[in-house]
Formats: sequence, structure tokens, C-alpha cells
Amino acid sequence: MNQRNRGAAGTVPTPQQIIAARGEISQTSAASLIYTTQARWSRYENGKSRMHPAAWELFLIKRSRE
Repeated sequence: MNQRNRGAAGTVPTPQQIIAARGEISQTSAASLIYTTQARWSRYENGKSRMHPAAWELFLIKRSRE
């Protein structure tokens, strides 16, 4: 899946970016940071669902605070 630029609305992350940003925390812990389920997070990582740019931004902000 290619990364799509949505201009001012943000960018849809690739599965590789999501996996890299998650780092050593579990999928369940990562999902809880953006108020979603582990199953949905897994779909983001395997490319079956696209993460909304707002969820991606929220995850990056919260992950940087840990």
C-alpha cells in the first residue's frame, strides 16, 4: 500500500511506518493509545485497513510522551 498524502489533513501511514512507530510495545497497548481494538491495530499493520491521519497523529503524540 502506498502512502497517500492528504495535504493539510495529514498522511496515511504505511504498515511499515506503523510497525516501526509501535516499537517494543504490544499491539494491545498501541491500540489503547488511540482508543481502538487490538484486532483493528493488527489490520493496520498487515495493510488490510488504513489508519486515519488523525489516529496516526494521536498515536505519534502519545507515543512520544511515554
